[in-house]
Amino acid sequence: MDNMQEKFPIVDEEGTVIGEATRGECHNGSRLLHPVVHMHVFNAQGDVYLQKRPEWKDIQPGKWDTAVGGHIDYGEAPEEALHREVREELGITDFTPTFIGKYVFESQRERELVYVNRTTYDGEIKPSKDELDGGRFWTMQEIREAMGKDVLTPNFEREFKRFFLSLLMIFCLAVSPSWSQTKNTEVLLETTAGNIRIALYDETPLTRDNFLKITKMGIYDSLLIHRVIKDFMIQSGDTNSKHAKPGQLLGTGDFDYTTEAEFRLPQIFHRRGVVAMAREGDRENPERRSSACQFYIVWGKIFNDIQIAKVQERIDSATQGTVKLTPEMIEVYKTVGGTPHLDGQYTVFGEVVEGMDVVEAIQKVETDKNDRPLEDIRILKATVTKDLPAPPKPVRKTRGTTRRKP
Repeated sequence: MDNMQEKFPIVDEEGTVIGEATRGECHNGSRLLHPVVHMHVFNAQGDVYLQKRPEWKDIQPGKWDTAVGGHIDYGEAPEEALHREVREELGITDFTPTFIGKYVFESQRERELVYVNRTTYDGEIKPSKDELDGGRFWTMQEIREAMGKDVLTPNFEREFKRFFLSLLMIFCLAVSPSWSQTKNTEVLLETTAGNIRIALYDETPLTRDNFLKITKMGIYDSLLIHRVIKDFMIQSGDTNSKHAKPGQLLGTGDFDYTTEAEFRLPQIFHRRGVVAMAREGDRENPERRSSACQFYIVWGKIFNDIQIAKVQERIDSATQGTVKLTPEMIEVYKTVGGTPHLDGQYTVFGEVVEGMDVVEAIQKVETDKNDRPLEDIRILKATVTKDLPAPPKPVRKTRGTTRRKP
């Protein structure tokens, strides 16, 4: 049984200790923020080890959870707690952890500051008989199929999607090879909220080339992320936003040209993490041509079957029934999330490959009535970090001695 008198540190959201409380006090709905460590253990094949929580646990008994999870004791550093918990729960001592981020988890019973780590380990695992009801490696397919079915802890599901979204997408691409995109170019957005790295799709060459051109011109440097809608997307590229005053209405700044729409369904669609171009509405823009420089990054939400059916009706109305969500697309929207109602209407041309935690944080900020963040979030600099290969130089022919015939 858990010791309800065990002392935990009370911290602020940065992890600074501001007090102490017992386990019982932290788990009684007091919402005292206390730190915990999590370790996600992968093997060389990319499978994920999950522990099964004992039935006597006071929270989420009997469910499958992150390989290692435990509280940080009062006076203990996160790194010390991580090594202690991994040793106690799995019997592993020879591992190299990688810290990948922290976030605040809240439920009706508790509020935790979670330090998230990962490691790759192919040695022997000896789950504690006192702490766990065993454990095993799960494939990506097993995890995907178990999500939302009360098999996994809600905390694990949210955390795995948050930090390992790309792994779920890699699995989806593996089972449906026609979805794979070629990505030979990348752009790094350095923002006041953190870095976001974007890979551009070769399947949308017009949009890709224009985005690279605008980036190289320095247009995105110092622009605001001027439009944010929670559980939907974040948007930037308004050329009027560089020197915008607080509260100024934004969204109209652009260049005097548009680019041709490049819809690539069902291979490329509005799943969470993709990047797409904004545009004017259908009445002014029936060809759905893209803005020259305004773009958005999709966050979206996870859908159930009833919601998907309603979204399909909305898509049918907007596209005269020409765009249909495939079973593979629906599965992604049900497990990873996105904004399916935009499919076939806005050009998706890339995806975030690093910095989805930054995107998530931005989409949660407070905004005014026009969806502009109350505190400015700015792209400090946009840089092309992987460019297209330079075209080959023309080969100069040398003069030969053979006579040309008429």
